[in-house]
Amino acid sequence: MLSTILFYFIAKLLFPKQTKLTVLAFLLITLSPWNIAISRGNLVTVEVIFLYLLFFVLFLFGIYKNAKVIPFSFIFLGLTIYAYHIAIIYLPLLLILLAIIYKKELIKYWSLTLLSIAIVFIVTIPAILFYQNPITHYISYTGYNLTNVYWRNGER
Repeated sequence: MLSTILFYFIAKLLFPKQTKLTVLAFLLITLSPWNIAISRGNLVTVEVIFLYLLFFVLFLFGIYKNAKVIPFSFIFLGLTIYAYHIAIIYLPLLLILLAIIYKKELIKYWSLTLLSIAIVFIVTIPAILFYQNPITHYISYTGYNLTNVYWRNGER
């Protein structure tokens, strides 16, 4: 539900003078079987989609309206890794793509851009360290906790 509203705001920011197009985009995402299936299935990807869309809304608002919002939007981009671990693959690709598309605007607000990149790294460092540790990586995928691992090996 909230993702469809955020999608409407993205369309509104991208096409500010074309209200019919924004309403059509809102209706298409609302009636999309893919969107309905994911939202009804209680999947983990619901949070990731919401966080990505919230990032895009705030980022586009920062680009087109108020540049001070840009660093705040990158907090939500960093939080996507905590919602679903595979987002760690998409995060660098998304940052590169945004840097290519909005190069002029990001150079114009270079101090906010550097602050935004620093925020993403600060927010994502604990998750990256968590996924690099073999014990926590094993535990997060198998559901074991440390007491189960030590108990099986005869250690207490």
